[in-house]
Amino acid sequence: MPYELGLTHGAIRFGGRSQRAKTACVMVAEPFAMPAYISDLAGNDPYAHHNDPPRIIRIVRNYLHTTPDGQMLPGAASLLTRLERFKADLPRIAATFDISTDEIDPYEGYRSYLVFLTTFMTEAA
Repeated sequence: MPYELGLTHGAIRFGGRSQRAKTACVMVAEPFAMPAYISDLAGNDPYAHHNDPPRIIRIVRNYLHTTPDGQMLPGAASLLTRLERFKADLPRIAATFDISTDEIDPYEGYRSYLVFLTTFMTEAA
């Protein structure tokens, strides 16, 4: 991800007004583990998540803190509860698309996974 991080920081520093207003949330598995070739972040210390999904959710939630329309996001505990409900409902949702649980892959089947998530969010609304 060093390439993408460099692009982001370049856009923030040298882009137009809308680009300069942007920020980035950088996370690493362990603190002080950034490779030397990314040492030019100049005081922008990444958040250590320790490969702990609840911690990752808390970091991202606190970084974003509001929806695109300015509404406050629910707390990390609420988001974790919703994630667990989604994971429990996922086999049922996938079955409605005639997809078995062993075919569900959030990485290789990313587009399908987004459909499952959208379906879950629509049903929960």
